[in-house]
Order: sequence, then C-alpha cells, then structure tokens
Amino acid sequence: KGGMVTEANAEKAIEELKAYQADLATVVRSHRLRVIPAAELVPGDIVEVAVGSKVPADMRLVRLFSSQLRADQAILTGESDSVIKNLSPTPIKQAVYQ
Repeated sequence: KGGMVTEANAEKAIEELKAYQADLATVVRSHRLRVIPAAELVPGDIVEVAVGSKVPADMRLVRLFSSQLRADQAILTGESDSVIKNLSPTPIKQAVYQ
C-alpha cells in the first residue's frame, strides 16, 4: 500500500510541475525569430527569453540585453529568492546533473 501512495504522490507532483512548463518557445530558425512548441527545441537552438517568460528548456545564456537576469527557481529547488544568472558557463564541479 505504501508504494501505491508514493506513486500517487509522485504522479501528482509531476502534474503540478507541468503547470509551470513552457508550452511555446521563441527561437531563431532560418535567421528569424519564430514561435514554436517548446517540445520541438533541439540542442544548439538560440532561444529568446523576456521578462515574465517561462524558460522552455535547460539552456546557456549567450547574450543579455539588460543589466541582469534573475530566475525564480522555487518550484525546482525550493529556494525562496530568485537567482541571478550570468553569461559565464557553470564549472563542471558546480553543475547539477539530473
């Protein structure tokens, strides 16, 4: 019985996370910005993220058009404060593999 409860809780958590998932992404394709389903993103895509956007995938920043970028990661990490993102790559020893 305990396994069934745990499985039900996990399924509920996954459904709740889906509410935060981006459905669409603004991506550069054929030298133009296009809106596509986020599920169609591939490694190497250049994605535009604006204020209030849901980030559609795990990605690396290549350019900022503002002084800083802060991301609310509470749903993923439980951190209550937003996190400052920057252009430098994450060192391998600090990377989080999931």
